[in-house]
Amino acid sequence: MKRTVEKVLVIVALVLQLLVLISGLFLAVFIGTSYPEQLPQVTELWYGWIVLAVHLAGLLAGLAALFKMKNNPKAAGVTFLITGIIMLLLTLGATLIQSVLFMIVGIMCLVRRPEASLAAN
Repeated sequence: MKRTVEKVLVIVALVLQLLVLISGLFLAVFIGTSYPEQLPQVTELWYGWIVLAVHLAGLLAGLAALFKMKNNPKAAGVTFLITGIIMLLLTLGATLIQSVLFMIVGIMCLVRRPEASLAAN
């Protein structure tokens, strides 16, 4: 099965994930080097790095599930669902769009039947 819709949604989510990751890293490095006196307290700074790490982990898990989607769509669907839920919870909603897209794709991968079973009916 081609699963074009799922692939497009995943690619959109991954591009958004990459843009947020790059902009967050650029912002952290720029502010850290140019305006160190403007940095928040250590606890807030650690949360920012945790959010960036969650973005990176979500990007890598999304890429792995995207490559897994053709051979094993059920496992890819579970991976997308778990990744979306964990990203949403750990970033306190900062990855809302990407997480929702991952969850939609996960549900689509789990619900959609393969073409062979459609032809049998």
